[in-house]
Amino acid sequence: MCLPEAPNRLWGTDATRVETEADGWGWAFVLVDHFNLAAWTEVVKVGDRFAALEPIRQAVQDRFGGFRRDVARGLKLRHDHGSQYMSDLFLGEIRWLSIECSPAFVGEPEWQRRGRMIRRLKEQVF
Repeated sequence: MCLPEAPNRLWGTDATRVETEADGWGWAFVLVDHFNLAAWTEVVKVGDRFAALEPIRQAVQDRFGGFRRDVARGLKLRHDHGSQYMSDLFLGEIRWLSIECSPAFVGEPEWQRRGRMIRRLKEQVF
């Protein structure tokens, strides 16, 4: 898969454990547009499927002007095979939005780009 030619064609999402000074250990869920590296992040104490959906909901609202059935047709979402991303709830909501699910494998170019973004986030924010 090549990098997209425009924004809102290929997004990547992942979760990482983070430690904050105020709240201790938690989870950061990150969504990155692979075209321009625009990012949305949700930091939570519990890293479940509900938290995994939150940055996607925020980005869909921001980029597509609303949150409704079929609003994101033509968008692909790369994610790993983690339990949050393979849950029926997560996959069902992605289908409802008409986002094409595109599970990734470690080492793919798009996945490495997303990994660099998360590493930067951890270094600069957490």
